[in-house]
Amino acid sequence: MPQITRIVQQKDQNRVSVYLDGKFAFGVTLESLLQNNLSVGKELTKEQVASLINQSGQDKVFSRVLRFVTSRPHSEKEIKLWFKKKKVDEVVQGVVLNRLTKLGLVDDLAFAKWWIETRTVFRPKPQKILKYELRIKGIKDEITEEALGQTETQTDLEIAIRVAEKRWPRLKALPEKEARKKLAEFLARRGFSWGTIKEVADKLYTHT
Repeated sequence: MPQITRIVQQKDQNRVSVYLDGKFAFGVTLESLLQNNLSVGKELTKEQVASLINQSGQDKVFSRVLRFVTSRPHSEKEIKLWFKKKKVDEVVQGVVLNRLTKLGLVDDLAFAKWWIETRTVFRPKPQKILKYELRIKGIKDEITEEALGQTETQTDLEIAIRVAEKRWPRLKALPEKEARKKLAEFLARRGFSWGTIKEVADKLYTHT
């Protein structure tokens, strides 16, 4: 049976290289090293070697996707698209996705709440646009509704007024017809309805 002749620390401090009969065989995490009681001099069966090589591949994918999912919240669909882009084997995808889920790193509700809160603060948009964006991200409508119910949000009119007030200083000196037209175009590009746009313009002129 092949024998472990050398164990060397890799650049990644959490991984080591395992040599069998003087030749590099596979890399494993420190956790896997301890779990499998690997040490110099230990003999491994062919089945054990195959299992460790398979585990090594899963650990590499997990390590890479971990950097991806911790950069910001991601939906399950985004993670699956990452797997597809990296051409990860479907069996490995399932194993790694399960590990991420157990760690709480795959949570579409949490992602939807983060998306709504971020949009509300930095890129305010009407709810119909938020729902569309989340649908594109793979979030089910019922999860989006739950997220909206758990998140402090404003009405479309309140959001539109907040957005319009930032643009209003550039427009209020223009003739009213031209200002209303430019304001309408500006808000329409952001997905607000014509009814909301008219109400916003009326309120701005009422308070001017």
